[in-house]
Amino acid sequence: MTAHDSSIIKATCIAVVVDAKDLSAENFYKKYGFITFEESAYPRRMGLSMDKLKRACNTK
Repeated sequence: MTAHDSSIIKATCIAVVVDAKDLSAENFYKKYGFITFEESAYPRRMGLSMDKLKRACNTK
């Protein structure tokens, strides 16, 4: 594919998704604003929206 190829696909990222392996990992991610999608056995899937991530990166 070249830069002039009109069939280039563009993608957008809307969230960062992680799998917390245990309660300690889940609490670590929660400190940074991640939310737990489902309260089930570990690993628990968690996510952080790109909007929240951008705000967190700009507050330093």
